[in-house]
Amino acid sequence: MTQIDNDRIEAAVARRLEAVESLVPATPQWRGADEADHGSSRIVVVGGPAFRQGTRGEPRFGLLLVAAAAILAVFAFSVIGGLGALGPVPGWADRFPLQTADTFERPFTYATDPASGIERDEVTPRFVQFATRDPADPTRFNRIVAIRVVDLVRVDPCRSNHGGTTSITAPQQFLDYLRSIPGLSVSGASAATVDGRSALQVDVTTASKPTCSSVYIWPSEGAFTDTAAARRIYLLDVDGATILVAVAVAEPSDLDAWLPTADQFIATLHFLPTSPDSSAQP
Repeated sequence: MTQIDNDRIEAAVARRLEAVESLVPATPQWRGADEADHGSSRIVVVGGPAFRQGTRGEPRFGLLLVAAAAILAVFAFSVIGGLGALGPVPGWADRFPLQTADTFERPFTYATDPASGIERDEVTPRFVQFATRDPADPTRFNRIVAIRVVDLVRVDPCRSNHGGTTSITAPQQFLDYLRSIPGLSVSGASAATVDGRSALQVDVTTASKPTCSSVYIWPSEGAFTDTAAARRIYLLDVDGATILVAVAVAEPSDLDAWLPTADQFIATLHFLPTSPDSSAQP
């Protein structure tokens, strides 16, 4: 093998190494969020005495192959560690385009992983629903994340014919209201964080022996208990408005399976600053 051949091979391998290096993530997916960032290292193939021993160039070519194998091993480990089990990968807000629910009363941005199957299903100024389709019946949504402005609820949630409303002005007030409904089981209340804001977290299911056959919470809407069998609810204040973020499923046994994906989506939510009331006087 001539020196020219060696140089050509070396240049080709170097190009391959550069292409592989560009695919290695700066922050490996297996590193925890709380681990310190010690920076990244780059392997650079350079000329020197170690590469120029002998007249036929075999040692230099062998060292290049060893370097290539090392980089490929790091790349393969990063891919395996990043993917883990099949399904969505954390970090959606950094990896996928942000979208905006700008017609919602408290506008917010969000991101979805296409692998999650989440679609934006319904949007009104006071209600936005995201959902996945039931594989057994693609016309039906079976897993939901709903975001709602909470300000009015029914006085008598056991009655389908309305019966008057009462105002909700704070997250804790709505949680107390849920606890007062005899047809619901409310458990697991704890502190949480949504979009960096303090929130209340609670699990809500239909009571095993409900006093109310159906529960009606929202004015001018159907039964709360008909739309989902189990929910994890987050309640937070966004610029004076009580916001409910509900993770809901049709079957209670499905909630634990849906929560990891739903929580990854919720982690992307960012409520935008609201414009000052133009009618306000200085």
